[in-house]
Amino acid sequence: MGIIIKDKISPTIKTRDLLIQTAGKLFTSHGIKGVQAKDIAQAAGAVPNAITYHFGGLDKLIDAVWEHALSNIDYAQIEEYYAKNQHLLKTPDGKRQLVSEMIDIFYKMIWNGDESHWEIAFLLNASITEEGQKRLMKNECDRFPALFAKVYIDITGNDDIESALGWVYSVFGGAVVYTSNIGMFTNILKTDNIPESCYRRLQYIATRNALFSLNLLSL
Repeated sequence: MGIIIKDKISPTIKTRDLLIQTAGKLFTSHGIKGVQAKDIAQAAGAVPNAITYHFGGLDKLIDAVWEHALSNIDYAQIEEYYAKNQHLLKTPDGKRQLVSEMIDIFYKMIWNGDESHWEIAFLLNASITEEGQKRLMKNECDRFPALFAKVYIDITGNDDIESALGWVYSVFGGAVVYTSNIGMFTNILKTDNIPESCYRRLQYIATRNALFSLNLLSL
């Protein structure tokens, strides 16, 4: 009878992941500039020089947190859906389906079941800072508004890119602005426990905003 050897995660990888998770949660609650390396190591139960040993310093750990937070957003998935469903652009019902399902795909990507939700809260918080915006652009996050801008142009026939991008930002930004309790939502972003109901409300509002502004909302 052969011996089955189970794959084991090395202590180094476990510690790196723990530091990333811990740093991400602290950055979400206090902001990146409000957290020091010693705070992260202490919260993770690691030795004081753990961040230097595993990442080479705090800046490299911040890079790792960003990389992890962005890893669930698969722009190619939304792009592939759009490319395969061009036939839906032929009818109003098809256009409604196309827009609704693309928004649904996006929200399913940022909702990860019962796991920690610090990643999306971190991205939302960080995206309002100048450094955060630079990092988002560097990580091809511009693919997202560019794709939805194309949807706008294809549906309306208006090829003005500023109008198209204005529609994109009003749809997704408006979902937050028009949430019934913006104070509660702001507080939620300081935690790693965003309830599914919050995501669903944002998705619902984003979808209605998108369809209404494209004259596709059935009343």
